[in-house]
Order: sequence, then structure tokens, then C-alpha cells
Amino acid sequence: MGVLRHGKTLRCLAAHEIALTLGPEKAQALPMFHALTGCNMVSCFAGHGKRTAWAVWTVLPELTQTLTFLSTAPDHINDAHN
Repeated sequence: MGVLRHGKTLRCLAAHEIALTLGPEKAQALPMFHALTGCNMVSCFAGHGKRTAWAVWTVLPELTQTLTFLSTAPDHINDAHN
């Protein structure tokens, strides 16, 4: 169970429920998404926030495979993962 602080308020988040909602592929890619978009305190990727990045991921589901691939720390990235 994760804890989310919003000001002085704490919320408990069940990570397993979030993973079930996302599905196994997107849940596996989520840490790489987080790594690329920054933490909650500094959420900016090339001048765009995490919500914009999430919206792009929503309309480009093929990005899930690329994020999962990148999370394996490959030695080489070919054109198929652009």
C-alpha cells in the first residue's frame, strides 16, 4: 500500500489495485514512464508535464512495448523502438 501526501492530507493507495486497472503490460512499463517523466515533485519532460506524457501514452499504446524494452537496459536500440 502506497501513501500519497497532498498538503497535510494523507491518502493510502493500493498499488495492486492500480496495477490491475492498468493491466500487466502497462503496469510493467510504468516504472520506466516514471523514470522518463520525473518524480511527482519535478514532473517535466521536455517542457511538458506528466499529464501530457500520460495523455500521449494513452493515444499511443505501442509506447508500452518501447517503455518495457527500455526498462531492460538494452545495449542497443534499433529503429523498431523509435
